[in-house]
Amino acid sequence: LRTLTVIGGSTHALGSLLNGAALFPLNLKQHGIVNLLDWLRTNQISMCSFGPTLIRTIAGNATATEPLPALREVTLSGEPVYKTDIDICRRMFSPACVLVNSLGATEAPFAAQFRIDPDTKFQGDLVPVGHPPSDLTITLRDEHGDAVIDGTPGEIVVRSRYVALGYWYNPDLTQAKFSPSPDCAAERLYFTGDLGRL
Repeated sequence: LRTLTVIGGSTHALGSLLNGAALFPLNLKQHGIVNLLDWLRTNQISMCSFGPTLIRTIAGNATATEPLPALREVTLSGEPVYKTDIDICRRMFSPACVLVNSLGATEAPFAAQFRIDPDTKFQGDLVPVGHPPSDLTITLRDEHGDAVIDGTPGEIVVRSRYVALGYWYNPDLTQAKFSPSPDCAAERLYFTGDLGRL
């Protein structure tokens, strides 16, 4: 595996190195967007992560139309992903490339993922964020901390043993955002402050 890490953006450096991948850091501000596709091709990058805005910008500046043959997985994260973004990726990347819409935060990365292969179908223009992994639960809570019914917006709360322990030297924010799980001592709750709807 040869993974791209954009310096100053979303990074997966430890995940790459801990899984035996070669890590290719790139300072996008210095390198520029115009030559990014050529850089990916030259370095035979097989996995990378982009924000959808960057994908749109690359497509708007791209001169090459030949898909990137080595690229086999692209994770899209950091903002909503639309069907038009998937269409752009299909034009720029190999037909075999799997796209992943990833929802997460620094405190609880990879809270949900939706994998999109060439045969994946979904309705509407907004791409779903998918489902959480088996060792993580997402609930939606109202302002009183009670679970909301499906279809009702609520604060996204992540429960897992793999959420952050808290904020460095910030016990007040840690207490506001994290609490022990009421039914499992090994798990914690992370209150994201973001709204969602199931």
